[in-house]
Amino acid sequence: MTPQFAHIDTRKPNGFYVQFEMITPNDEHGDPTDYLFQDDAYREEDQARLDAYRAGEWQMIGVRARAHCMIVRNGVGTLMTLDSAGLWGTESDSDPDYLQSIYEEEKGELLATLAAMQNPAVEIGEVAR
Repeated sequence: MTPQFAHIDTRKPNGFYVQFEMITPNDEHGDPTDYLFQDDAYREEDQARLDAYRAGEWQMIGVRARAHCMIVRNGVGTLMTLDSAGLWGTESDSDPDYLQSIYEEEKGELLATLAAMQNPAVEIGEVAR
């Protein structure tokens, strides 16, 4: 989770502002055969599902929350973006309510991270490179 920083002039009062966004990147390491063909009773359905995957009808994705943050001090806003770890190996054609529920959980994780940042333990010294 490497933050990206930028600075802008703003008329917003001093404070911390955050907006959330759901992102669903491709899961390049996801493999539906990790969970298909576990039960012989569903072999035909599993084969149809795998065929649809191979035909590009759906893909494996991750579901993440992204926080667009702005800290304003004296008319200057410092922007940073934080991403949740995400849930990977999700089917892209999953029910939208299911995808939304994953996003809400991921957003909760980011909110907890932001809360933990309110009282940082500052370490003195430079980061070794």
